[in-house]
Amino acid sequence: MKRLLAVIFVAACWTGESPAPSEPQPEPQQIRYNRDLADVFRATLEATREKYPNLEETEPQRRITTAWHLFAAPVEKKDSRFFARLDIRIDGGPPWAIRIAGAVSEWHAQDPTPIQVDHAEWLDQDIALLREQIDSNLRH
Repeated sequence: MKRLLAVIFVAACWTGESPAPSEPQPEPQQIRYNRDLADVFRATLEATREKYPNLEETEPQRRITTAWHLFAAPVEKKDSRFFARLDIRIDGGPPWAIRIAGAVSEWHAQDPTPIQVDHAEWLDQDIALLREQIDSNLRH
C-alpha cells in the first residue's frame, strides 16, 4: 500500500498535478553571512543534504530544492499522508541571506490528486532546525 501511495504521488507530481508552493510566510530575522558565496552555498547544501538527501542543487542560481518527501506530521489523519518540500535560496551578497520556503501537500487515499496545505506550523519547526544547522555549519 505504501508503495502504491508513493507511486501515485510521484506520478501526480510529474504530470504537474502537485500544488504550487504556498506563499512564503514572513521569515524570522534574517541572519546575513559576510563570507564567500561558495562557503555559504556549501554549508547550506551540507546541512540540507544531511536531513533531506534527495535534492536538486543549482549553484549558479544559488538554489537548493528538496524532493517531495513523506512527512511525519504531528496531525494524524486516517487515510491521509502529508508530503513536504523545501526551496532554499541564497540572496543578496555579500552579506548573503539564506531564505527557506516550504510547501506541504496532503494526499488522501481515495483521491489521486494531492491538495495544497496553506500553512503547516509543524513544517516551520523543521525549517527553524535547518536554519540552526546551517548557521552552525557557517560559524565553525
